[in-house]
Amino acid sequence: MLKEEGINWQGKPKTIFSEEFTNIDIIVTMGCEVECPVIPGARVINWEIPDPKGKGREEFRKTLDIIRKKVIALLKEL
Repeated sequence: MLKEEGINWQGKPKTIFSEEFTNIDIIVTMGCEVECPVIPGARVINWEIPDPKGKGREEFRKTLDIIRKKVIALLKEL
């Protein structure tokens, strides 16, 4: 389903503490019930988006739509 959205997901999350991620300005969390990372100087935004895991394709699509709208709004804000 992510491919339909143009997202090439490899199924392997990356940690923001890897060398690949430097100079992080904003961290967006989605209420995933895990400890949120702390990056000194980074702005933290918590969207509290319900996890669609195990709830079927329709709920997953709704979650993708919520994320899309929030990302667009954030980009406009920035």
